[in-house]
Amino acid sequence: MKPNECRVKYADGFGTSGLLQTLRSMSRTWVTLVLFLMISFQVGCQSFLWWGPAAPEAPIVLQSTPTAQEIALAIGRNSQRIQQLESQVKVSVQDMPGITGKMAYEIPRRMRLQAKFLGLPGPGVDLGSNDDEFWVWLQTGGTGQAPMMMYANHVEFAQTLSKQKTPIRPDWLIDAMGLVALQPQSEFEGPIVRTDKNWEIRVRTLTPAGVITRVLVVDRQHAWVLEQQWYDEFNRVLAIARASDFFYYPGPDVSLPHRVELVVAPQTPNQLQLTLQMSGHRINQLGGDVAQLWAKPNPPGVQTLDIGKPGMWMMGGTPIPAAPDPISTAPTTNSPSTSFTPQYRGRVYR
Repeated sequence: MKPNECRVKYADGFGTSGLLQTLRSMSRTWVTLVLFLMISFQVGCQSFLWWGPAAPEAPIVLQSTPTAQEIALAIGRNSQRIQQLESQVKVSVQDMPGITGKMAYEIPRRMRLQAKFLGLPGPGVDLGSNDDEFWVWLQTGGTGQAPMMMYANHVEFAQTLSKQKTPIRPDWLIDAMGLVALQPQSEFEGPIVRTDKNWEIRVRTLTPAGVITRVLVVDRQHAWVLEQQWYDEFNRVLAIARASDFFYYPGPDVSLPHRVELVVAPQTPNQLQLTLQMSGHRINQLGGDVAQLWAKPNPPGVQTLDIGKPGMWMMGGTPIPAAPDPISTAPTTNSPSTSFTPQYRGRVYR
């Protein structure tokens, strides 16, 4: 029986009005039998109407008890196979309704997320980064404030205090997608076995913005980056990213999440939450006008602010508050001892 035949025969033989009239004229025994047959028929149709073969199973890339460096290498191998990425995306900013758009990525730091609020002028959301600079243009509506686009040169931004005031950085979105490249010269701690049986590693890296400590929660078999937390050298939590709904693509041999949540400056007055629901991943097949895609927009009538200028936030700037007291994250088993002791206190969010 073909799927269409299944639906047509169900509709013709057991229409709602016809069904009620038929049941009224039948004994209880016959009614029970008819209902049983209808349920069996419907279950049979549903199994036949299955969308297709089961999703391919991702290979197991972590065996036994890996070192932190082995986990980092497994994460890096997945990222290195993705040179370009394009996805349809539904974006939710704070408590605003979701909007649809498109996201594109190209190594090493080119990224563009564009989505538009229905019935409102402006981009809604336009986050982007190219080789030289990045920009943040959010129009959440209802705030009574004029739209503003912030931008900065990557190098200049890393050398200023403005990073304390930026609501979101495009490279955090790239990392949140699981496209993580951990530098081999970084200091690694772990892995720690969590209560959910996944691995936790901590990576300390010297960057132009100072020492950044990153906590990564990694799937114990597939090396999927499930959660990340960034801390600055002053022990402040900068951002938290969570990824879920991973799907394995056997062609390029990569795994990607279909849902990403990014929280910037969590539990502070400056907190901003961005949720992406993605579909239609196109891997290494970026199309369209690529040069224009990575060009910073120049919107007419919209104020722009270069947050990479020295001293931009020196007057009246408010630093991000320190993270709350930590929740105990003691491992369920003994973790390997390392020479690196993290110099921070921060909350691990579940």
